[in-house]
Amino acid sequence: MHVRIWWGKNWFPILIFVAVGAAFLFPGVGKSSGFWNPDAVVKIAVFVIFFLQGMILPVRELARGILLWRFHSVVLIFNFVLAPSLAWLLFAAPWSPVDPSSVLGFLYLGILPTTISSAVALAVAARGDSAAGLFGVTLSNLVGIFMVPFGVVFWMKAGGEGVHLSLAEALSRVAQLIALPMAIGQVFRMILPKGVNWVKKRVGLVSQALIVGIVWILFAGSAASGDWNQFSGLRLMWTCVGVLLYFILFSLLYIPVSSWAGLNPGQRIAGYFCATQKGLATGAPMATAFFLTASEAGNLPPMGLILLPLMLYHPLQLTVGSLLASRLPKWFGQNE
Repeated sequence: MHVRIWWGKNWFPILIFVAVGAAFLFPGVGKSSGFWNPDAVVKIAVFVIFFLQGMILPVRELARGILLWRFHSVVLIFNFVLAPSLAWLLFAAPWSPVDPSSVLGFLYLGILPTTISSAVALAVAARGDSAAGLFGVTLSNLVGIFMVPFGVVFWMKAGGEGVHLSLAEALSRVAQLIALPMAIGQVFRMILPKGVNWVKKRVGLVSQALIVGIVWILFAGSAASGDWNQFSGLRLMWTCVGVLLYFILFSLLYIPVSSWAGLNPGQRIAGYFCATQKGLATGAPMATAFFLTASEAGNLPPMGLILLPLMLYHPLQLTVGSLLASRLPKWFGQNE
């Protein structure tokens, strides 16, 4: 029932794969022709996405939840330390059998912050601490502005994937493409406080439409250039297996860690969704800042391969989260 309710209201994962199919049917969308400049369109779409996120992000309200330091520590450690560490151990370590061209996507999945909306929505559905969840996803995405560039530089080099970026360059790219529009959005939030609720009602739909468009353009570019010759059904199957294994181990790891941290049942429920989920809405636009140019030059795998683990992880976390929403209160000892 929870799966039907959640997926009935959220067609985003389905539309993402529709966009991938459309990219192979209409690869010309990814080519520069006439006045059409796909790179510029992607950058404008990314700017709009993070501008809107800046408008609805309740940064000032973080002060009220910052005292939940144990909760926030668990979420941030999972998001930015344990997640990439597990991805490296499974997929990038010397003993891993994973194809080197697929490693980058798994490492990128590991370094991302949590989702913005679904983690809170599922925490509410599971009777978790919704206030802690809201603060957790907000803090995770703010910290992610600095931690994702660090992760790209550190973990990609640790995985031997040759992402030739200095930390200063990575931070500069994020500042221009992500931090700047979010800061402008915060300014508009202060100038037009009455417009925040209007934006909140529409930001999800607009952002999802823009991300679907970004995925279409990126995959179309890869298809048009022939980069997908290395893709096969067998690779898709093993990527699915890898994503499933990663999600299961990551979720199981949360149970003892949240118990050792001394979180109460409501916080453990909210923390599960904040700690184990990864944001496609943040990850797809961010990837353009770090990998698009290198992928187009042939120095890295095509963007589609880099984003594939994240695209598979996203519907998996929504489906499992919907199934667990009615069970977590009992497992974590949450009273009625």
